[in-house]
This record gives sequence, C-alpha cells and structure tokens, in this order.
Amino acid sequence: MINLVKKLKFLIAFFIIISTFFFFANPVLAQETQEFSNIVVKKGEVIDHDFFAAGSTVTISGVVNGDVFAAGGILVVDGIINGDLLAGAGTINLLGRVSDDVRVGGGTLFVNGEIGKNLTVGGGNINIAEGARIGGSLLGFGGAFDIRGPIGKDVNLFAGQATVTSQINGNLKGSIEKLVLSSEAQILGDLEYESPQKADIDERALIIGKTTFKPSETRKPESFKSWTFKGWKIFNLFWLGFYIKLSAFIIAFLFGLVFLYLFPKRIEAITKILKNRPWPSLGAGFLALILFVPSVILLAISLIGIPLILIFIPVFLFLIYFSKIFTALCLGREVLFRFNSKKSQVWALLIGLLIYYFLRLIPIVSPIIAFGFISAGLGAFLLDQKSLRTSKK
Repeated sequence: MINLVKKLKFLIAFFIIISTFFFFANPVLAQETQEFSNIVVKKGEVIDHDFFAAGSTVTISGVVNGDVFAAGGILVVDGIINGDLLAGAGTINLLGRVSDDVRVGGGTLFVNGEIGKNLTVGGGNINIAEGARIGGSLLGFGGAFDIRGPIGKDVNLFAGQATVTSQINGNLKGSIEKLVLSSEAQILGDLEYESPQKADIDERALIIGKTTFKPSETRKPESFKSWTFKGWKIFNLFWLGFYIKLSAFIIAFLFGLVFLYLFPKRIEAITKILKNRPWPSLGAGFLALILFVPSVILLAISLIGIPLILIFIPVFLFLIYFSKIFTALCLGREVLFRFNSKKSQVWALLIGLLIYYFLRLIPIVSPIIAFGFISAGLGAFLLDQKSLRTSKK
C-alpha cells in the first residue's frame, strides 16, 4: 500500500512538471496564471461561499461558510469550515473544525480537531489524536492508522497496520495485516477483520459485540499476477481495484481543480467547443490519436527529430490524460443545466467525473467510454489551440 502511495505521488509530480512546461510555454495561457505558492485564509476572515485553493502551502485559519476544495504540498486547517472538505496534499493537518464530511488523500494526515460527520481518507500514515472528534464514520485506505480519538459510528479500514486506543461507537471491520487494540480500546459493536494473523488485543480492551477473525495469506512482495493465483480472494482483489479507481478519481478531480483555478478562460473555451462542436471535436481527437504513432516513427528516423520525441511523447500523454477531464466538466455542466442548477464549475467537474468513472465500471462499454471521452476532450483542446493561433496571427 505504501509503495502504491509513493507511485501516485510520483505521478502527480510528473504531471505538474509537464503541465508547467506545456502551459507556461504558451504565452497566451501564461497570461491567465496567478501566483499561488502560499494561500492563507487569515484568522478573523470570513468567506461566505465555496472556496478553492491550490498551492504549495494552503492554510485556512478563518471561517469558510461553504465547501472547501484544496490541493497542495501542505494543507493546514486550524479554522472553521461550515461544509465539506475535499483535499489532496502531501501533508494534511486538520486542527480546527469541519462541520460536515471530510474526504482527503495524501502522504500523511494528522487530525486533532473536530469532524462533524464522516471521514474518508487514503494515504500513507493517518494519525487521529486524542483531542480529535469524529461525529460520523471512518473509511480508510492506507499504510498505517493510529486511532486515539473517539469515532462516532462505524470504522472500516483496509490497511497494513492499525492501532486503536479509543472508543468506537459502532463496528470495526476491514482487511488489516496487523491490528492492535490497546487496553483503552472500546468497540461498542462487532469486531470483524481479515488478516494473516490474529489481532493483538489487550485483555482489558472492551468489545461489546461479536469478534470474527478471517485468516488470509501473508502478502509477499510478488507481482499482481502471482497474488491472483496464489490465494488472494475475490474480496481482496475487489478492494484493491476499488482503491485504484478511487485514487484515479481523486487525482483527476484535483488536477481538474488546478486547471479551473489557473486557466479559467481556456477551460471555458474548451468546454464551449465541446458543447457547440461535439462531432468535430471527436473527429479531431480521433485523428490525433491515429497519427500519434506514425508521427513518433517519423521523428525517430530523422536526426533532428530524436530530441523532440523526449518532449512530444510526454506532452501528448499528458494531453490524453487530461482530455477526459475536459469532457467530464462539459458533461457535468450539461447535467446541472438540465436540472436548472446554478452550482459552480467545481460541482460540474465532480458530477462529470463521477459519471465517467461509474460508466468505466461497466466492462463492455468501459473502453468505448474511455476512448470517446479522450477523443472529444483532445479534439476540443486542439481546436481551441488552432483558434488561438489564428486569432493571434
């Protein structure tokens, strides 16, 4: 699990580097960028709407009367969020209060504040301190969990290691390689876990409900293929696939937020092209995908083209990845329009990506959906670039 998190962080860093090169190389797009290295909502400041922040460091010390969407290297929340928190960062410190749900992903999460409803988290190390209060349930995917603060409802964990030193006002379930219940642990429901070894349960720990232990084979550092044929149950494979899809959704959503923040005019232009010219966009994207391999071959056989391949291939793969985000945003806007909703672009992006990844769960249509979303988004981007260069001339 920790290795997977490291790979995801590397992927994020790679895309940030490529996006910086590609977008800032275009002078038209560069005019839309803003300085966002450090974003601070100061103590005493009140924001009466949904808030988006993307930067190397994001600090929320004031009050946000709405949902918060944040992405960055370090996220610190020591103020009040009267809504949901959806964020991705290398390090997340939640020290204040979030009235509703918290859905975050990152390398390290430290909670020593109050969460009114549910916490959903994916990461390497998750620490819930004694001073933390979670009113709802906890759903976690990660390397190591240290739960010292009380949880209001059920806890479902899929982790390498978990230590519980607090009260859980519900069931504790999941797939955990090493589970430890200290003398102060109190589970007011059932304990049901799957693990290669029995949990280390202190004799003074309190478990009100039934305890169910499901043995599983020890996971060795082998290939995924060897896992599949050497005892991994369908249950484990399902949750591994779910975690991968959830991670892909979170990454796509966060990158979409970054582009909405950095390039609002270009995103608006691309989605407008998708809406008004869907078939030309689809055709242009389809043609670009077909010509990609021949173009690489032509560059490879020419002496001056070899250095260009090192730039051309990463940039094109970058565009393929983000094309589905453009299409998902356009789809989400159309859905909101049909329901006469005045939700923001962020909600449109969220709805569009949810529809996309839901359709990707259907085996037969999954490749068709992926190809269609990528082709349409890529084509709209290329048509937008063409119109930019034409107007510039």
